[in-house]
Amino acid sequence: MRMTFRWYGADDRVTLAYIRQIPGLVGIVSALYDIPPGAVWPLERILALKASIESAGLAFDVVESIPRTSSSAGPPATPTSMPTATASSIWARPASPCCVTTS
Repeated sequence: MRMTFRWYGADDRVTLAYIRQIPGLVGIVSALYDIPPGAVWPLERILALKASIESAGLAFDVVESIPRTSSSAGPPATPTSMPTATASSIWARPASPCCVTTS
């Protein structure tokens, strides 16, 4: 089991430097909180978030609530069916040019 902590991004009053001091903590749970539900997340923004977390010496372990596209497996995404994906599932395959999808 990996110990993770939620971080709300660059505007969070609790900085990654502070979070890094938590004993046993290895990863971050985060999202692009400024993007409205259902909107496509630009890959560049996800990668920038990942880079800022990794530059603090932490792993980007969980990406929350990335909306699935119509090409994703399963029913269309709704607020109750949006998946929580691990970061490894995002980085493990190439992204489409418009968005990142999960299965």
